[in-house]
Amino acid sequence: MRGNPGKIDRTKVSFVWILAALVVVSLGLVFFYKTQGPQGPPEAGRETVVAQTSATQNAEQPGPNVARQDLQSEAAATQILINLKHFRDATETNMDYAEYDKQLNGLKTELNDRLPAFVRHDPSDEIFRQEVAAALRDYTAARNWWKTTITNNTVFTEADRNERTQRNFESARTHVANAEKTLVR
Repeated sequence: MRGNPGKIDRTKVSFVWILAALVVVSLGLVFFYKTQGPQGPPEAGRETVVAQTSATQNAEQPGPNVARQDLQSEAAATQILINLKHFRDATETNMDYAEYDKQLNGLKTELNDRLPAFVRHDPSDEIFRQEVAAALRDYTAARNWWKTTITNNTVFTEADRNERTQRNFESARTHVANAEKTLVR
């Protein structure tokens, strides 16, 4: 090999050209595949269209399944409102922090159990979900402030606690009322 240095250079050049050609061809195939989009057998495409058409027809013609879901959603929403109103009424009584915390955790658990059953997707239903979440945030904020005033009782007075928690309770009451209005049709 040492006797013919030109042959070694030509071998290296040929190897580089072959490698470059393979890279270009590979990139070309990848680009072509990406621009073509997903390809599948024609039957799979027809099944998708048929499935979409069936789903559209089912949405247009309320059947027993849709009616049952509406009833379940209505029952779940009603129970959510009942739980929120019960908690709202409880905040108007004189309860201590431990009782409030216990009832709030119970409310959160109940709402987490009930909200998945509320499956309707009307615009007013999304507003209902947002109002329920806002009421829960206000009740949680009241609990957090109450705990802060207990922890820092040398800095905050009971009047400080009451002023802010009452604002949170009033905001939560507004959200519960708004949620109830969105369900009335």
